[in-house]
Amino acid sequence: MQPIPAAGATSAKSLLPARRLWAALSRNLSTRLGPQELRRRLWHMAPGFLPFLLWPIPHADPISPTLRGIVAAIGLLLSFLLLRRWQQVSRANHESEIPSIAGYVAAVLLTVVAFPAHLECAFAVLAILAFGDGAATLCGKLFESPRLPWNSQKSLAGLAGFLAVGTPMTALIYWGETFNAESQRPPIDFSVAWQVAAIGVICAAIAESLPVKLNDNIRVGAVAAVAIVTAHLSLTG
Repeated sequence: MQPIPAAGATSAKSLLPARRLWAALSRNLSTRLGPQELRRRLWHMAPGFLPFLLWPIPHADPISPTLRGIVAAIGLLLSFLLLRRWQQVSRANHESEIPSIAGYVAAVLLTVVAFPAHLECAFAVLAILAFGDGAATLCGKLFESPRLPWNSQKSLAGLAGFLAVGTPMTALIYWGETFNAESQRPPIDFSVAWQVAAIGVICAAIAESLPVKLNDNIRVGAVAAVAIVTAHLSLTG
């Protein structure tokens, strides 16, 4: 009689293909991007997952000063940690860390402060920076494609990645926040969320692709904030 494998052993074996796939994917990304750029992408995109942590937690609408303080504290903490590790993610010794980090954090926090009753707008800005801008660089480095006619430093693959990843992730995060149990407003229809996200992502993607010297995070964050708030007010009233 064959021995019956323990449940734990069966579970461990079932995870082996996933672990091998993840290990192979990590090695491929590290080889194509380099360990420094891979760390940079992880730092850039990781904050975009923070809104999902707030989905199951009821919170006042407008958000309370306490929650605003928590959001600000998280932003400052992540900024401090990134400053400590800047040499591990910087592409060049002359690259300044202050504009890169400040542009990212300020766009989100200023939207939170300006529109505390519409946290979905701030989260949409965060999603554009994390997933749209993050995917643009990732796709631009991973896939060979023609350069953009108006900017030889940017590629069609990068622009496509910005739109293809940024739009659904921004729509999902924006839409999910409107399901807050303590909100006095009904949830926004996903089709409206998609329109708001698409407007913000397209505007931010264009800003990211322009041949200007202003730091990417500053111009993408600023344009995303203005576009998302304008689209939100126009489409939801």
